[in-house]
Amino acid sequence: MPTMIRITSKRDGFRRAGMAHSGTRDYPAGTFTDEQLEALTGDPMLVVDEVDVPDLSDAEATDADAKPASPAKAARGGKGGKSENDKADAATGSGDAAPQNTGDAPASGGQ
Repeated sequence: MPTMIRITSKRDGFRRAGMAHSGTRDYPAGTFTDEQLEALTGDPMLVVDEVDVPDLSDAEATDADAKPASPAKAARGGKGGKSENDKADAATGSGDAAPQNTGDAPASGGQ
């Protein structure tokens, strides 16, 4: 399991080891020299932890087989066709289409 260095700054933008720290951020092991790690861990404005992260190489292969549906498909209920609302609009003639002028009334306000 790879090790990461998690640094949480008690004040956003606090500088130590040549960089500004804000919120919580993880860094790969080896990012900092031994001297920088000593400065980071000894500073009361920072909380520094070593955390183990799972190896994602096995998980990536599994995730590739189980891709989620696209947002458009999810909005349509996961089906490739039209939603039930789209079908009902088409059947009743309602929907977003502009109304058609049937000739019974003038198209504009006129005189």
